[in-house]
Amino acid sequence: MTTTIYALIDARDGVVRYIGQTKAPLSARLRGHLQAARRQSTPLHAWVADAHQAGALSIRALKQTDRPDVEERVAIREHSRSGLLLNVRHGGRRAPPSKNLILARPVMVAPDDNGTLLITCPSLPEVTTFAASPKDIVRRANDAIEEALYARSASA
Repeated sequence: MTTTIYALIDARDGVVRYIGQTKAPLSARLRGHLQAARRQSTPLHAWVADAHQAGALSIRALKQTDRPDVEERVAIREHSRSGLLLNVRHGGRRAPPSKNLILARPVMVAPDDNGTLLITCPSLPEVTTFAASPKDIVRRANDAIEEALYARSASA
């Protein structure tokens, strides 16, 4: 039986947020993500719930394969360049956690009045940070999002 490598996509910006593999129909796998989002509070599940509530969660088959672990790792590597992928592993069922794929949610970036870039996160109103350059945006946004999620979990 072949396996499908799939992507979860945020229709609000068209960005791939998660890469996975499944032998089940994509509709069943999507239902599984939605059920997990109701029970767990990881960044992936928070994004799934947020995107679903906004009507912006979509799933798309990327490839059918008999080598799912290898192909999943390749797809994750290709899509991780955006810095917005929510996978916590490099792919494959026995792969170690990734240090490069970090917490992320859609963010807004705008020029600030002092020459920096203002970063906010609509789904986490407490996230407000800045970046000195475009290269700094992903790191600074991830740091602020991680801090906000930690604060929320500590107060729960």
